[in-house]
Amino acid sequence: MDKQLESEDYRSIEAEFKKVPHPSEDLTAIYNFAMYNIYGQDGDDEKSVEYLYKIPADYQGRHADLVSYWKFVHESYAEGQTENITFDEYKQKYYKSGKSAF
Repeated sequence: MDKQLESEDYRSIEAEFKKVPHPSEDLTAIYNFAMYNIYGQDGDDEKSVEYLYKIPADYQGRHADLVSYWKFVHESYAEGQTENITFDEYKQKYYKSGKSAF
């Protein structure tokens, strides 16, 4: 799944997830992140954000930093902040393994 995530092949992640009868918490989080992107690309912002927030706030899996970053971006936007921050800047300034910025 890392390769699909890196190449932003979210449809493949969705298809693979559906083949797993009892997915792990990490796989479920990656599926929800993929669906967040799929719905976002389709212009359904409400459904997109719904999938992002299906990922538990205390998620500490393999891609927790990426999930935390996108939640931070959404929270910042909701609070009226328009300054862009890159993923690397976020990790340096705000992210500590296992802890998000909010």
